[in-house]
Amino acid sequence: MAVTTKIELVGALSESYEDELGDRYRFKKGAIVSVPVNVAAVLLRKMIKRKPLFRAVVDS
Repeated sequence: MAVTTKIELVGALSESYEDELGDRYRFKKGAIVSVPVNVAAVLLRKMIKRKPLFRAVVDS
């Protein structure tokens, strides 16, 4: 079972991502989605190069 984390799309209306295994992930603005940590790392790293698109969600 893959380790997951939650992220939220905040900087665009929608965004999609395809990982190296061919799995596709689609995100809509405001939706909090649980994704594998390797996918979250790539998406959060994209924020450094572009305007902030995603934020990590911390459970309280």
